[in-house]
Amino acid sequence: ATEESMPVDNVTEDTEVGQDCRDSPATSDSEDESKPEGNTSDTSDGSEDLFEEEKQNGTDVSDSENSMDEVIESEQGQPARKDANNTSTDEEVGNMFGNGFTWSINRNGVLTIAGSGTMPDRPSSLDDEGSWGNYTNSITSIVIEEGVTSVSDYAFIDCKLAKELSLPSTLTVIGDTSFGYCESLSSIVIPDGVTEIGERAFSGCTHLESIVFPEGLDDLGADAFRNTAWQKAMGDFPVYKGLMLRYQGKDSTVVVPEGVERIGKFTFEDTDNIKKVVLPEGTKRIEKSAFSWCFGLEEVSIPSTVTYIGRYAFAECYSLKSIMIPQSV
Repeated sequence: ATEESMPVDNVTEDTEVGQDCRDSPATSDSEDESKPEGNTSDTSDGSEDLFEEEKQNGTDVSDSENSMDEVIESEQGQPARKDANNTSTDEEVGNMFGNGFTWSINRNGVLTIAGSGTMPDRPSSLDDEGSWGNYTNSITSIVIEEGVTSVSDYAFIDCKLAKELSLPSTLTVIGDTSFGYCESLSSIVIPDGVTEIGERAFSGCTHLESIVFPEGLDDLGADAFRNTAWQKAMGDFPVYKGLMLRYQGKDSTVVVPEGVERIGKFTFEDTDNIKKVVLPEGTKRIEKSAFSWCFGLEEVSIPSTVTYIGRYAFAECYSLKSIMIPQSV
């Protein structure tokens, strides 16, 4: 049964479906608002010893000793950012960031996260210890080492140049927007132990076209793979294990195909052009905010197999005059 639904013949402004209480932080269109700052450089003074080492190694050094960061060219010509205040070698930058976790970026742009258990939140770019968020334009690869069990929310957002991602076998949870807008990723292998992928986890990874999912992963967070090549290739009705992810068509009358058992969170949200939706027999659940803000929606055919309708499923559907909710709900 729904959290708050009763069979009704006519929806009025007093009913739940018309309330303006949308869960805005989780909506797909608010992704950019929640992005942390990603490319703010950390300031620190270099030491004479550090400059001398770089001269001996053939590195071109600026005359000014007050430069914030030095860009080091590797033998292969790959740039990596150097924070002169860090207690690292001249080949990498890094630090600790809570609960014994460490991060480091080598001169080839490989970001490595090491630790055990739940990964702490990404440190602020303004922290004295710095953050890999200051170097997102230099990160070419992300490696999370064995022992890490979860990736924190927004951990690697906007690492636009990262082409490779290595996840450990110990991983069980990928947080919300963890890898959002990593536009250069083209393929990922999700370890067998992963049981949860958060909302918008890989949203905006526009070149991501190959994904290996573990057999035990039965659910995906809302918009987890929105605007990826993988999801777009599925056509109008992308479905994962019976879960319809997001309507990608343009028809005004939408007939959802057989085999869909769940209409996911935000599946039709903000789809202004649709006027009628027909759900197939066998559909069991309509999740929270599934049809919210569909201003033009006039008619929805809900089969008797539906047993659950989530909160705000039809919120702000101003053109929806009446709806028949099955007794099974």
